[in-house]
Amino acid sequence: MAGPQLPSLIFRVVLVVAVVCIVPAVAWAKAAEGWSQHQGGPARTGALTSGPAPAFRIAWQVAVDIGPLSEGFGLPTPVVAGDAVIVVGREEVVAVAVADGSERWRVPRASGPTVPPAVAVLPDGTSVVIASEGGGSGALASPTAPSATPSPSAPVSPVGEGPEAATATSVVALDAATGERVWSTPLGDVSRTGVTLTDDLAIVGADDGSVTALDPATGAKRWSVAVGGAVQLPIAATPDLVVVPVRPPDDPASGGGAALVAMATGDGAVRWRYLPELPQAEVLSPAIDVAAGVIYVALGDRTVVAIAASDGAERWSARTNQLGGLSSVIAGDLVLNVDQRGQVYAFDALSGTRRWDHALNAQILAPPVVVGDVLIVAGDQGGVDALELASGDVVFHTAVADGSGLAMSATDELLFISQAGSPGGLVALEHDPQGSLVRLRSPTILQPLTMAGSWLVAAIAIAAASLAFGRWAWPRLGEPSFPGDDMANAVEDPDA
Repeated sequence: MAGPQLPSLIFRVVLVVAVVCIVPAVAWAKAAEGWSQHQGGPARTGALTSGPAPAFRIAWQVAVDIGPLSEGFGLPTPVVAGDAVIVVGREEVVAVAVADGSERWRVPRASGPTVPPAVAVLPDGTSVVIASEGGGSGALASPTAPSATPSPSAPVSPVGEGPEAATATSVVALDAATGERVWSTPLGDVSRTGVTLTDDLAIVGADDGSVTALDPATGAKRWSVAVGGAVQLPIAATPDLVVVPVRPPDDPASGGGAALVAMATGDGAVRWRYLPELPQAEVLSPAIDVAAGVIYVALGDRTVVAIAASDGAERWSARTNQLGGLSSVIAGDLVLNVDQRGQVYAFDALSGTRRWDHALNAQILAPPVVVGDVLIVAGDQGGVDALELASGDVVFHTAVADGSGLAMSATDELLFISQAGSPGGLVALEHDPQGSLVRLRSPTILQPLTMAGSWLVAAIAIAAASLAFGRWAWPRLGEPSFPGDDMANAVEDPDA
């Protein structure tokens, strides 16, 4: 019986050896765990289930060349790579220690918009930071969308076909431990979107309306697709779908308008295109509930919409009081948005019903994030507010610096905020056990008992002040006289 079993044994040994040899060969780069890219991951949900709880205090601050708002455009989102936090400035990339902000490395980059990087883990275990660079000082100002005609059947450019366009814009990978360049791949135009990292693709958009997917390990192009308009805001993705917000062209005569375009992750083929009712309405960065198969996005016509990921059909639409200004955040059964006037909205994820809203009455530039059971909002004057998810009440407020918050990220222990300024910088907040919490309801909420009490207190205060002033003024003004007093005195005393 030993004879017939020998071929089977040999076959098993060969199979094991083949598996051991082949698996490393087909291994690919993957996204790092934790807050390794904009809004926490490719779905852009912007939520961390646990993290530092309010109250907050400053743990450390580091200067980074983010620059003033008048000279920059982009989202310098801090990302975490192991025990380091990394942020992209206008002309530098900086890595500092998470624990104390001490500098790990600081390397130059080609001048261009600040952008959200992404951290990938290569097959050999090396972590790299992938980000775009270049475009020059002219690209730092607020961008203008180029003219282009969107097409649902935009051609896919296979790798290796067509000449590379001469450009100063590239996507680069830096060793997360040292800052040394690992690879660099040129792009056809300025990129402002930052990098969206799936398990095996690094995806970027550009001002010319193109979306390009690269191999995170080598920088080789997998595919490139023209979707029309301009792609300038962060892209969301799932393992199967890439969801791209498209700005309308500046010239309406060129055709096309704002859109949300869904593409196949594997080859970039366009699956569907969602068009707002107002063609020139801005389409902001989407957030994806992967489990529910729903995409949430704010539009420039004062609406927030829920869209089916499968076919682009609209599930619901909800109104906001002002134009939408920031990307959506998903936390459990809530979809959270902030408009341009700083009003925060919580919508029911299933129906779109407004659960609550809170008017902060401050300009908000940084996309909000959820940490545990609070929503963190960074304002334009260095203010930071924490809103309770259950009620919408502000439970903490502080001012951390003079600059405007532009982007945030978090770990279990720290909250990171990149701020514009001169030159700008990175601020880390930690829990303050001695800090005080508050309970502030939105000023837009009618509270009859509180209002009646306030009126009563005001009335009593006014009456008391009037009485006190009268008692003080009466003896100083003397006895009052009236026009008929002299005549009455003359009748009573004719000799007078």
